[in-house]
Amino acid sequence: MLRFFCWLLGKDYGLVSLYRQSSKEKIILFGSILLIPVILWGINGYLMSKEIFGLGLYGSLGTSFILSLLIYLIERSIILSTTNKLITRLRILIGSIVAILGSLTMDEVIFKNDIDNMMQTYKVEGVDSEVKKIDDFYQNKRDSISRIANQKFQIKEKARVDLQKELEGQANSGMGGDGPLAKIKRQLFDDAQKDYDDERQKLTNLQDSYNDERKYAKVDTREKFNDKGLLIRMKAMFRLIMSDWVSFCVFILYFTLVFIMEILVIVMKKFTPQSPDEELEKLGDLLLIARRQKLLKMRMETYGLEIKKDFSEQTNLKLEK
Repeated sequence: MLRFFCWLLGKDYGLVSLYRQSSKEKIILFGSILLIPVILWGINGYLMSKEIFGLGLYGSLGTSFILSLLIYLIERSIILSTTNKLITRLRILIGSIVAILGSLTMDEVIFKNDIDNMMQTYKVEGVDSEVKKIDDFYQNKRDSISRIANQKFQIKEKARVDLQKELEGQANSGMGGDGPLAKIKRQLFDDAQKDYDDERQKLTNLQDSYNDERKYAKVDTREKFNDKGLLIRMKAMFRLIMSDWVSFCVFILYFTLVFIMEILVIVMKKFTPQSPDEELEKLGDLLLIARRQKLLKMRMETYGLEIKKDFSEQTNLKLEK
């Protein structure tokens, strides 16, 4: 077991085997918590790829492996990083982002069926939206043609009344019958009737186009709707959890649980005290630095270089030069 965790963390097993028991237990501890986010991302990557994005078995396994390897490298770099303030902040930032993304994507898998139901709502809303656009567009055209048709109707009716009066001898001419003036008015009426019929035909053609486009818009929108998109599924998930307090509470519980498991590496790295062997290694490093500084100081005295009070600053300056 210890050999496996040494390999996992990049430690020298031969050296670690000489450590005290407490130091060995710490390596096992960090190796164990390192596996938690790696396993979570492996399972999550497989389920996301297969159940949500519809990839095949090998594609899902490949995605799972790549995500697990990536998270393993990130988490191991966090464990092996130094205690420099900048690196510590960067470590916490990266770990927090990984933990949040892992929690959200895991919730996508856990609440898949509920999100699928919400996606159906989005699909219906998308169809209704497209249909409404078509309704508004054709309504404007229908109103325009209807106004013209009404005007043509009024002209036709006036021409019909004038023709009828002329035939009955009630017009100003007082001639009556189918005379020359009646023929002129009959031609005017025929032209007005034709114009009116043309506008009515336009309305009929417009209604046929409207029905066809409305029908195809519904089918086309349903077929083009992509319910595998990650962002729209995230949007659906948050809309779902905000719909009532029960959904919100359940989501918070699952999110918190996964988030804690994801962030364990950061917490343990930050708050776990150093083991005795780690302290000895640190003291050994400090002793080595002190010996090197002493040797450098002797060389400077040999070559007659001036040694200032701030020896570290001076040596750094010489090294830069």
